[in-house]
Amino acid sequence: MKAIILAAGKGTRFLPITNKMPKCLIEINNKPILEYILEQLPDEIDEIILVTAHLEDKIKEYFGNSFKNTKIIYKSMSDETKYGTAIAVFTIKDIIKNDEKFLVLNSDDLVLKSDLENIINIKNNFVFAIHKDIPKNTKFLDIKTENDRIIGFEKIEELKPINIATGVYKLDSNIFNYEPYLLKNGEYSLPHTILNLSKNYFINSYEMKNWLPINDLNELDIANKKIINFFN
Repeated sequence: MKAIILAAGKGTRFLPITNKMPKCLIEINNKPILEYILEQLPDEIDEIILVTAHLEDKIKEYFGNSFKNTKIIYKSMSDETKYGTAIAVFTIKDIIKNDEKFLVLNSDDLVLKSDLENIINIKNNFVFAIHKDIPKNTKFLDIKTENDRIIGFEKIEELKPINIATGVYKLDSNIFNYEPYLLKNGEYSLPHTILNLSKNYFINSYEMKNWLPINDLNELDIANKKIINFFN
């Protein structure tokens, strides 16, 4: 199975660090964020596809063409007029076979191998991983579920525990039969694109046991404090 890792973002919340370094190479306890993620990939992953753009040569220089004997392929997001997680995933459309399943992850969120293994082992081809937590602001969407199925998103008005999208998904090639979902802000959203699939496919929900997003300097500081115990 292929693992698609989205590593194209400019990391504007980490400026000025990301003027010279891609966000996925920012270190936690002297190791790049992306390296922690690659170490957690299940044994079933036999090929890694890194979707890159910003300072992509630095990522290639660090990781090369393999990670612990698993092949790495790089796919560049060359069209800067379109951006977002959906566009990043659709960049790899030409190297996914018909009905092929693949795993999608962000390059800046820490995850556990056990969760990724559980997601892969779910029989359904479409899995949307969530994590219950209190969001940082009301811009987050609450992922609504019913009987282990994703049924929709809901805007929140107060900070309370909700189901947050983790950026981890199991998908198959049928997603490419749908148009990437364009948000009003000009971003093409993968979660919304997947929700469109729910009209024709059962989208399994999976609650991750542990998940640590690193979206800004404050979360980077939190990660540095939690990293010792995170994988235990």
